[in-house]
Amino acid sequence: MIWYKIFGAGLLIASGVWTARRVNQATAGTIAELEAWQSLIGYIKSQVDCFALPIGEILSRASPSLLCACGWQGEGRIFDLPSLLENCALRDREGGEMVRRFCEEFGKRYREEESRACDATLALLGARIERLRAHLPVQKRLCSTLCISGALAVVILLV
Repeated sequence: MIWYKIFGAGLLIASGVWTARRVNQATAGTIAELEAWQSLIGYIKSQVDCFALPIGEILSRASPSLLCACGWQGEGRIFDLPSLLENCALRDREGGEMVRRFCEEFGKRYREEESRACDATLALLGARIERLRAHLPVQKRLCSTLCISGALAVVILLV
């Protein structure tokens, strides 16, 4: 009978560790997603500056892996930024709002103004990414502590 208790306690602790790891991966994934959007906006800026291409052509030339890193979950061709954003699941609320604003306003200005808007959005996203990176170690530590401590507390209560 004691072996069942030990086995159950081990499973509870393992589930706490697994949960902490999954939450920490999701937090790091948020940063990676914003970095992908930063890369996409940089690519859009370079295409607008060099070739003055329309957004549909720019997105069709973009790397599918970059679009997937941004959170693209749809299939087929992307024609504009709102349709891209519609099929993306953005995890960070503040960064997502910056991206939404950029996507809604893109294509309504002249080329130089579009380039400045890209620069402004890149600067805002860069600042947001740096803030998230600064808080990442503390957040990982806190999450790991809470998940594993919760699992240990349940083990103590049940054993």
